[in-house]
Amino acid sequence: MEFKIGDFFRNDAFRVFTAIVTGALTYYAGWSLTNQIPYAIALVLLCEGLTLYWPFRLEGAGDVGTKGKRNAPAVIQWLVAIIGIITAWLSVIVTDLACATIIASQANIRVFSAFADIPLWAQEVVVYVLPVLAVTHGILLTVFYVASPEAAHKRTIRAITRKASADMKRAEADAEKARMEKLTAEYRTSAVTAAKELGATQAQEKVAAKYRNGPKNK
Repeated sequence: MEFKIGDFFRNDAFRVFTAIVTGALTYYAGWSLTNQIPYAIALVLLCEGLTLYWPFRLEGAGDVGTKGKRNAPAVIQWLVAIIGIITAWLSVIVTDLACATIIASQANIRVFSAFADIPLWAQEVVVYVLPVLAVTHGILLTVFYVASPEAAHKRTIRAITRKASADMKRAEADAEKARMEKLTAEYRTSAVTAAKELGATQAQEKVAAKYRNGPKNK
């Protein structure tokens, strides 16, 4: 499925705007606790980025079929994509709540005593969410691809290629076996013929030697 970034922003402008707003909060949460820009960018990609990516992948999912005749791979794709979308939005909610808590704490809003310090849960969310999301979405994307028609087509092509290669090797082995059997038969025939010729020659030499030496005196 071809992806055109212009059409994407034009048709999904509101979703993109929402992702930008929440992405800014996610970025701030990641950067404020780690001071690592790559970490913060990766966090945004795994949270907001996948809220946009999973619906796009779902557009290319297979037809699930009718009630009495379900397409199992397509059903798997839909389930995985829905789980991915839910996981992505839950991660956005959690990281943005952590970000709001961090902002309130750093702003030193004395009216809200609950935000005097950054809560432990907010710190743990920002630290642990990246590896958890990376592994979760990695597994989901892998399952989604394995269940896709593209992967099934590639598996079929590889199976046909393996079978053709095995058939070619078997044919080559059979041809080599037939050639060796033919050579063996020719060698056996040649050996028998040579033995007969050798025996006839030796017999002729014995007879010739007998007459050449003449009869023995008794």
